[in-house]
Amino acid sequence: MIYVEPMLGLCNRMRVIDSVLALNRERRHRTRIFWLRDRDLNCRFDELFERPSGVDGVFDFATASSAGKFLKFLLPRVLQNIASRAIHQKEMDSLLAGGLDFSSLLKLRSIYFRTWDRFFTGENPLAEFRLVPKLQAIVDGCNFERRRTVGIHIRRTDSPWCGESPTEAFTRLMNEEIAERADTIFFVATDDPEEEAHLQRLFSGRILSHRKKNLDRNSPDGIKDAAVDLYCLSRCRKIIGTNHSSFSEAASQIGHCPLVVARNGAGQSAPLAVQSVAANSN
Repeated sequence: MIYVEPMLGLCNRMRVIDSVLALNRERRHRTRIFWLRDRDLNCRFDELFERPSGVDGVFDFATASSAGKFLKFLLPRVLQNIASRAIHQKEMDSLLAGGLDFSSLLKLRSIYFRTWDRFFTGENPLAEFRLVPKLQAIVDGCNFERRRTVGIHIRRTDSPWCGESPTEAFTRLMNEEIAERADTIFFVATDDPEEEAHLQRLFSGRILSHRKKNLDRNSPDGIKDAAVDLYCLSRCRKIIGTNHSSFSEAASQIGHCPLVVARNGAGQSAPLAVQSVAANSN
């Protein structure tokens, strides 16, 4: 049995689950997900995704409830005691740094993962995830030509690295795209309405976006809107994303499209640089 408790935000959780599914691709173990709804992500799993192939059960509960608070405290301790091997984030950091072959863990009777990191990559990352029909219909309704659309992901409100991807880096790269192809349009996904409004003014007539109900990750509607943005970005021919963003990387992996990270150099006065990231990077 593999028990997995993915942590933090949407794409962090997706890549943890994807790591387990890739690791367990021959189905040596049954897999159960413990999906804790908290301030990082307050939305039920089954309101976002259909249950992935290879997952035997999803146990979903809100940590804000009395029962949820109790389970949040108790669950890691119970699983740590019953599993043959329990790996929490601190140990995961060490194992990743040491280059552990995680497939060696499959010989164990049971494993418990509690992490936000990708620790194993399959041939087709994130392919097992399917949006629920209601959200997929919204994505399908955002109809644009892939060949002329570049995705823009600007993370701002809660990212410690957002300053490494300043707005000027995005606009410079967007102008380069227009210079290369005059009919380029942009699908913009951002958690900052002012950033979107700024791009609308600079690139009038070229900006598409999904109108959001809520930007709060503590709101189910906010998470659903983020999932729609993620899959819309994945339909673009290229993505210009934010430095150190799992969201930018996940969209690239889902859509098999190249990701270019808008990044500032060493200091504000340094020349802007572009970091290319392979579409299947972790």
